[in-house]
Amino acid sequence: MTRGFVSGDPGALRSIVKGARAGNTAKQGELEVIMKLRERGVNVHVINDQLPLRKEQRKFHEFFFGGPRPNNPAEATGIAGEVKTLIGRPLNENAVFNHADKAAHKQLQPDGGVLFFNIRHTDTNYI
Repeated sequence: MTRGFVSGDPGALRSIVKGARAGNTAKQGELEVIMKLRERGVNVHVINDQLPLRKEQRKFHEFFFGGPRPNNPAEATGIAGEVKTLIGRPLNENAVFNHADKAAHKQLQPDGGVLFFNIRHTDTNYI
């Protein structure tokens, strides 16, 4: 199996890596999911939802995955992906539902997408 590639809007990937190195658990969780997708041969394009292009497109999720390699950020396509890194010890079931509800109504609208739950930073190994 060939590895996928990771690309991104200007500054988006750098921001995730910088935050992960600084100990930000949410950014660590995002980076772990992105790298796992890449290992499995899936292409990932990280977006910066603060860019005028993304606001105009109404794209508020964290990345596209499964699309072709874009020639420039405006051409990035694929399935919308959003990562929620849970850190509760023990994991609170309500926290899972709250994260899912927020993502479904804010980050993944209007076109839908996939919500990834990273539970590596909890004492839980299942949901």
